[in-house]
Amino acid sequence: PSKDYISPKTQVTVISPARENDDEDFLDESEADPKALEAKYIAAEINRLIATEKKADGSRILPGDIAVLFRARSMSRYVADALAEYGIRCSENDSDKYFENADVLMVLCVLNIIDNPQRDIFLTGALRSPIFGFSMDDIIRIRKYSDSSVSLFDALSAYAENENDNLREKCVDFLSVLEDWRCMSLSMPVDRFLRFLFDTEIFISSGLISAPTESGGGNLLRLYEYARNFENGSFKGLYQFIEFINTLIDEGQRLESPPQGHSPDKVSLMTIHQSKGLEFPICFVAGTASKFNTQDQKESLLFEYPLGAAMKIADSSGFARINTPMREAVLKNCKIKQTEEEMRVLYVALTRARERLYVTASTRRSADSIIAAAETRARFGGRHILINCSSYIDWILTALSANSNNDCYSLNLIEGASLSQVPISLACVAEETDAENRGDKESNDYENMLREKFSFTYPYADFRRVPAKISVSKLSPDILDEFDISESFDREIITTKKAVVPDFFISGKTNIPTAAEKGIATHLFFQFCDFKNALRYGAESELNRLIDKKFIPQEIADIMYKNEIEAFFHGELIGEILSASKVIREQRFNILLPANEFTRDKDFARRLEDERIAVQGVIDLILVDKDGNYSIFDYKTDRFTKKELESPTLASEKMSKLHALQLSYYARATEMIFGRSPQRICVYSTHAACLFDIKASPLTLPGSIDIL
Repeated sequence: PSKDYISPKTQVTVISPARENDDEDFLDESEADPKALEAKYIAAEINRLIATEKKADGSRILPGDIAVLFRARSMSRYVADALAEYGIRCSENDSDKYFENADVLMVLCVLNIIDNPQRDIFLTGALRSPIFGFSMDDIIRIRKYSDSSVSLFDALSAYAENENDNLREKCVDFLSVLEDWRCMSLSMPVDRFLRFLFDTEIFISSGLISAPTESGGGNLLRLYEYARNFENGSFKGLYQFIEFINTLIDEGQRLESPPQGHSPDKVSLMTIHQSKGLEFPICFVAGTASKFNTQDQKESLLFEYPLGAAMKIADSSGFARINTPMREAVLKNCKIKQTEEEMRVLYVALTRARERLYVTASTRRSADSIIAAAETRARFGGRHILINCSSYIDWILTALSANSNNDCYSLNLIEGASLSQVPISLACVAEETDAENRGDKESNDYENMLREKFSFTYPYADFRRVPAKISVSKLSPDILDEFDISESFDREIITTKKAVVPDFFISGKTNIPTAAEKGIATHLFFQFCDFKNALRYGAESELNRLIDKKFIPQEIADIMYKNEIEAFFHGELIGEILSASKVIREQRFNILLPANEFTRDKDFARRLEDERIAVQGVIDLILVDKDGNYSIFDYKTDRFTKKELESPTLASEKMSKLHALQLSYYARATEMIFGRSPQRICVYSTHAACLFDIKASPLTLPGSIDIL
């Protein structure tokens, strides 16, 4: 920290269980796990540092100033448990246990039954969760109600139809919620569907949704973020996401964890690899007695560059394998490379501390035998000695035994029985002389802070009325004045089932189609049809072709306005299409428009001067003639009255009143995309089977608008 600062000596501590007999090198097998003893020592020392010691700058040592590094992840659990006994929090990577969290298991059960409710195990988990609140007795009653050959879901459905008790009501409610969720899942990406689930009242009231933490969010937020990344890949959809997660669980793989944030009130537990590039005032390098992983060197076939591959040879009996000189040479080179790599890792571990360094090791061997072995290695020395060491502590003790100057380190040999069993109270952190005065001051500070936060008024509350994105069909000059559309537009897709998935997209639905659904179905034909083919062979033949090619499902074809489609091919528009030099269908666009153009409130408009609204739309048809002139056409299936059908003027006025503003934005978007204003703007009415020219409404928009 500074030139005149002298760090405390590095503490090298070797911990071994107590010996039964001082005259024998024999350890009590009933003694606690050596790793648990080492973790207990580390926790006690951390507790002492926090309670009594200070950093180089004179400030108190906080848990966030301390890191415990280890080579093997298994050490993390021991240290975390030992710290918990002292009430010290720690941050660790919990990816291994992520799928064991109750809230994650609950969501996975729900997602699996939404995808396929016939999965009994997942259905049982969902029913037993706090979301639906079925008891085990309830599930047993449902299971026994039907034959064992049917699934639990079929048994539940049968119970809901035939019984009349309180359990039946719970079954009916569950089936209703599940049907709605399954319908929602058909039209949403996985991440948006998860967001919808987490925002439902039934989920929030379950009490299992984790609050955000310093690491960036709760367990379910982490699952949501992973779903967002999944949707950006090549595989999409709820089924693919569920299969991917189930595969991870079956294979014991981990879900990638976001980087852990630094918290001043938590001790950092991490592997040495994770600590690369980081520094901490105080570091514990733990578990240094763990053996190096040499599992790869035990394989029959070894490979090492540049020597190549070598293997053991089977003997004549076929029951044994014989080593070869070539394999021994390859094995030696493998050990040398592993030794070099482990030395680099140890170097990283020993250079993370800025002020204090602790090196700890725990072993079942007695401390005396460990020191004696280290002194023997130091006496003879040599490259071969170091290569054949099996742990970090062997290297460290060998180096210390060869160096008589111990000014920079202190070697501590501890037996398990000598570890203190009484935790040090953290109360001594406070200085008694001014504790009461400081407590009063902190109390006042907290009170003032709370008053300030609870009295805060959000200065941009009315901006909630401004949506981030809106469809062209919703625009009007005073749309922001009519009602708060920010919430309604954001929730529209998840609160109105028919707006999300028309019934004709769902197999087995027998509901009578609405006029809107018939209009959508008719529009799909114009979107995909081959105009020349339909004109030559007939609209019915073209419709059958689209069904065969899977462009249009049979359910949609059955509810189209087929007579109006036939009339289309005898009208004016088909001639315009066939004579055009270029036909553009379904031209999508996104533009940024100034928000202050959609309110008549002058004060509100002034506050919105720098705000923009993303406007999206789809132009049904754009025709370009031989002279390069553009014309835009929009299909409409609006119904006319008998009087309007008899009077073209009344029909034209109705179309203009309903759609002039929308087509005006289409015209502006066409001008921005193609650099030319459309020469003609028309609505084609399928009901009237004719074109209606629309006069564009004047738009008070700036000359330069961003297009996305």
